[in-house]
Amino acid sequence: MKHFKIKLGLTIATASFLTFVPVSNTVHASAWHHGCPKFLKGSWRSSKFKGGIGNKKIRAHLFFSNGGLSMVLDGGNGLGVTNGIGYKHLSGHNYRFRTHYKYGNDYGYYTIKNTSHKRIYQRFNGGWLRYHKISNKLAQY
Repeated sequence: MKHFKIKLGLTIATASFLTFVPVSNTVHASAWHHGCPKFLKGSWRSSKFKGGIGNKKIRAHLFFSNGGLSMVLDGGNGLGVTNGIGYKHLSGHNYRFRTHYKYGNDYGYYTIKNTSHKRIYQRFNGGWLRYHKISNKLAQY
């Protein structure tokens, strides 16, 4: 009888302990994260592409920081300064970025593929536009 009470007490203690174990919160890849991944922070310059006035070949410059991103084309035109950058890891080395334009109530979405530490590709007009890193300095907004 004494052994039965000990086993019963251990069983009840174990069952009560297991019911009160906290469940850990996991981060899912499909969740939106605030800020910018570390590998992307800094200044990037694209390869030349046709898209300027008169269909001239131009370059694009991207500037990433935790505060937002900015894109400037040759000649000073671009999408302007954004704030509230967030990202979602899609698959492998693919990321989806969501930014809020500083002057307006609209969001912009960008897909970027990271192939190496110093090279990325941005989804552009149905293809991929190649960028390489030119500086690790963060843009100030």
